[in-house]
Amino acid sequence: MRGIETANGDLIGIRNFLEKQGKFTDDLSLMSVKYRSNSGIANDRIKRKSQIDDSLTHLAETANSRDFVACASLADEYIRSFPESTALYRVASIFHRKSGNLQIAADYGEAYRIRKGGDLRNLLHLSKIYLKLGNHFRASALINRAGALSPGDSRVERLMSQLL
Repeated sequence: MRGIETANGDLIGIRNFLEKQGKFTDDLSLMSVKYRSNSGIANDRIKRKSQIDDSLTHLAETANSRDFVACASLADEYIRSFPESTALYRVASIFHRKSGNLQIAADYGEAYRIRKGGDLRNLLHLSKIYLKLGNHFRASALINRAGALSPGDSRVERLMSQLL
């Protein structure tokens, strides 16, 4: 196993390591090498994307019940299963805000902002959260960013007036 680690999984490097070692006693039957073609990887990505889309659809259907605590919990579960899904972070942030979990909503909203910094709706959403949390400094920074993206937007102006 040390040879695999030393070679960073490179087959030629593993072979060279083993040849330099001479006699070895490791049980190579524990090691399995599998080749996956690019089409297999592409199929896995398509399947995963479909699962994420199904999760988002299920969340939208659950939201019809207006049980935002259940929606937030379900969104948390889906994020644990699909952490690569940017959309799930936005949805989770919204559900947590609606269920009163403002700090968690801010955390998910910031995770989404890191991935999609120019999303005006999310900047406004985060601004509202930070205003409710009493963090006027952060709210101001986000409102200013939103204003730079959409000058003269009435939603930005309304939030700006709440700061004053």
